[in-house]
Amino acid sequence: MTDRLINLTPHPMRIFSLDTPSRVDPTTVTPLATIRPPADHPTARLGERRLGPAESPNTGIPISYVAYGTYAASTTLPPNTAGVWFIVSTLVALAHPNRADLLVPYGTIRDLDGNVIGSTGFARPADPHSLAREANP
Repeated sequence: MTDRLINLTPHPMRIFSLDTPSRVDPTTVTPLATIRPPADHPTARLGERRLGPAESPNTGIPISYVAYGTYAASTTLPPNTAGVWFIVSTLVALAHPNRADLLVPYGTIRDLDGNVIGSTGFARPADPHSLAREANP
């Protein structure tokens, strides 16, 4: 059985070969695959909660103290299912460190104007705390 990839982001995921330069003219490069968001599932998002008033430390630009998490405004992720990988934003994946079935775009490919047009694959974010424990047993 072939694993399935389900895109829970609001954007089509265009996957390019590993040797694709990081900036390309999109009219000259064809993606290996395009994975579109399904119509039958909402985008996976995190809720956000503003924890404090905005500050403007000598810049005149508001800076808010915000927490992101799995509160009421979050979209519920589908259950973990054998053979199914879910493509989500990095923020969503980091908020769910217990989910080994979440993938994030990796190896950004941009057009000549600097706009993101795809990636060379996907990654599974590692818990930095577990990496530190491995380095210092």
